[in-house]
Amino acid sequence: MLRSNFCFAIILFAVSFYITSCRDEWNDFDTSQDIVLNFSQDTVSFDTVFTTIPTVTKWITVRNQSKKTVKISSVYIEGLRDKGWSAFRLNVDGDTSVEAKDVVVGARDSFYIFITANIKYLKDASFGIVSDNIVFQVDNNRRQSLALQAWGQNAYYHFPNAEYKFAEAGGDTQVIRYFDWNVEFGGTGGELPVDKPHIFFGYGAISSNVVITAGARLYFATAAGLWVRSGSLNIQGTFTNPVILTSLRQDYDYKTMPGQWGGIRIDAESIGNQINYAEIRNAQFGVTIDSSSTAGTSGYALEIYNTRIENMTRYGIFSRKNFIKGVNVLVANCANGVSLVNGGGGLFFHCTFANYYSSFGSSYSLTLNDHNGEVPEPFSSVEFINCIIFGKTNEQINFDLNETVSLPYLFDHCITATPVTNSKFISCLQNDPLFVDEEKANYEISSDKSPAYKKGNTTFSDPMAYRDIKNVQRNTPPTIGAYEYVKPVNP
Repeated sequence: MLRSNFCFAIILFAVSFYITSCRDEWNDFDTSQDIVLNFSQDTVSFDTVFTTIPTVTKWITVRNQSKKTVKISSVYIEGLRDKGWSAFRLNVDGDTSVEAKDVVVGARDSFYIFITANIKYLKDASFGIVSDNIVFQVDNNRRQSLALQAWGQNAYYHFPNAEYKFAEAGGDTQVIRYFDWNVEFGGTGGELPVDKPHIFFGYGAISSNVVITAGARLYFATAAGLWVRSGSLNIQGTFTNPVILTSLRQDYDYKTMPGQWGGIRIDAESIGNQINYAEIRNAQFGVTIDSSSTAGTSGYALEIYNTRIENMTRYGIFSRKNFIKGVNVLVANCANGVSLVNGGGGLFFHCTFANYYSSFGSSYSLTLNDHNGEVPEPFSSVEFINCIIFGKTNEQINFDLNETVSLPYLFDHCITATPVTNSKFISCLQNDPLFVDEEKANYEISSDKSPAYKKGNTTFSDPMAYRDIKNVQRNTPPTIGAYEYVKPVNP
């Protein structure tokens, strides 16, 4: 019993000593004139902030380098406290008031500040930098500040006002929330103004012949996209002014994160769709075109030229029973790159299908399917000429084919990761094409040591392939893939 009481007394003394020491430490403030708070960064920047839409939250740490406790008399955003307005808001270690007072930081300790931005409107221009400062007032004589800035843009905003319900093959009911394109943009085939970006919070439903012109920038929220119910979609960018279709969020990893919006859906009732010089990123589907969409005067339901399709959780291009033409097309980092199913046909010149998809569920760069269960649905013709079909595994082409029917496919002067020996592959290679940097999604050819360099077929003729995806004149013979390699000229 005496031993237990003795142990309890020792513990009680130790705890009392610790509490007293802590109290003394926290009351022993550093009052010297050379206190300098240390920040984890000197500027907090937000890139591409659309007006009225709150940003993601960023954070910094503020560290007290002193051997004594420091009391910061106040922490605040300069514009918000002194002028009553700021695009920025703070959370100072849990305190969200306009001015956090008497913030105590222990010796060699730190605390967090969380920052968001929400720009209401830019009065003088469609875009510009909005700035402010976080002020740290240690006492009346000592003050530090940290810069805040956000690159803001005014935009057009489009919200859904109707919905369409349908059952998928598995029986699940899906809902598309949309607005009518013609009503939103004023008349049949209403033209999209290009002076400011467009923010879509639902699908833009197209039922006429719509042209999206060079320089248009379309940003999509979750469950948003383009839906071509009938009529046609004609995206006409240029090399210097491509049409951008991407996710609403552009901060941090969101800039390349797959699956953030729906994609482009083209129904069977549409006709003669064309996409030229577009950048389509970060959706579930890049382009999905349903069965038996009517071909245009060119003979194709969809033509894609000089276009980058990247970062898709499902498919880069998905075509069912359709005829597609692609020239100078990059499809990269998609769970499934290009899938042609239930027959149809395709013609692809100088395309690069690169599958280095890092998320779960990565599959093939190319899938060819010519049946629906036991029912044959043969291709009329599928040709790949001067194309690269490569990825991080050796199996990049999925031949899901009915062997009882003819197989009218051809790979001519291509580089494929899939080892092949049959007569459907003419002058094809299985060597690494030597991209510049797969991790940074740069699929240009790195040097003249690449097996793609000057190994393309010169006998075909297509005016859209005379220049590459970057508008570079092709060599003779050309480099295989979407990008032409040009040797640097020695000075």
